[in-house]
Amino acid sequence: MPAKLGNKTWIQRFKDGRDKTYTPDEFLTLFEEYMEYKSSDKAQWYKHEAIKAGPNTGDNIKVKLGSPWSIGGFAIFCGIVRQTILDLRGKEGYSTILWFICNTIEDHQLEGAQIGVYNPKIVACILGLREGMDITSKGDKIGTASDYSTQELREMKQFRQKQLDERDDR
Repeated sequence: MPAKLGNKTWIQRFKDGRDKTYTPDEFLTLFEEYMEYKSSDKAQWYKHEAIKAGPNTGDNIKVKLGSPWSIGGFAIFCGIVRQTILDLRGKEGYSTILWFICNTIEDHQLEGAQIGVYNPKIVACILGLREGMDITSKGDKIGTASDYSTQELREMKQFRQKQLDERDDR
């Protein structure tokens, strides 16, 4: 049976939301454990590569690549979802520790890309880095909603609705 409309039972609560899974200090301890785990042999990545010169040319050897760090990987290590870490970065008490952890991970990714351990394009995409080169508009202003008249916006909306209706009819 639902509560009556307009009740004020929420006022009687003792706290907002549920308890956090970890305290800021526990996050720091977990991050230290995460770094240790990523440097251990359990977490190492290897690739097989052919020897290119010498008497054993053509033989395959195992090359140690290391193990990439990521915010998502740290979240999995903690047993929580990535979004929880990103959300807690803005909460009082957590922000300093989690910004430190996230910046350390991002710095590790960037340095790995700079020395060629990680793919620079993938790291740039993950970190939101991009070239500031305009290859589409040749420096011209790109149209925004405010550039259109009310009538044009109404026609675009009707056209889009018509497309959605046709798709639903299929």
